[in-house]
Amino acid sequence: MKTHTITFKLIALAFIALVAVLLFKPFYKAESSTFPGLRGFSQFATTSAIGFSAVPAITMFNSNETCNSRVITTRGDTGIMIAFSDPTLIKQTAGEIGSTTLSGAKGFWQAPSTTVAYDAGIYGCGRWTGFAGVSTTISVQEF
Repeated sequence: MKTHTITFKLIALAFIALVAVLLFKPFYKAESSTFPGLRGFSQFATTSAIGFSAVPAITMFNSNETCNSRVITTRGDTGIMIAFSDPTLIKQTAGEIGSTTLSGAKGFWQAPSTTVAYDAGIYGCGRWTGFAGVSTTISVQEF
């Protein structure tokens, strides 16, 4: 009889531990990136002139809390510099790369004649600014 009591207590203790783990386990909500297995939908796409004959720096994407990824295509004549931050939303510090400091020497370079898909889970959904030292055309799309 005592064997059944000890077995029952061990099973009850294991069940309570399992319930406690499930109750206190953090459940993470997917932010930005598309959850694996789900589809992303195009929110907008545009082609813009960038560079000295147009405007040296342009806002490629505005802040958007629902983006999943952003795609940028550069033409074959020149690369662009990208800033992934919005200086109006973050505290500017020395060396900060924002749209006010973006130039041919500051920013993150995307090579000419390339298409890059930037995952929002890594690069974020803030305002993105692009700069080109030579006139070119870029195409951008947000999912």
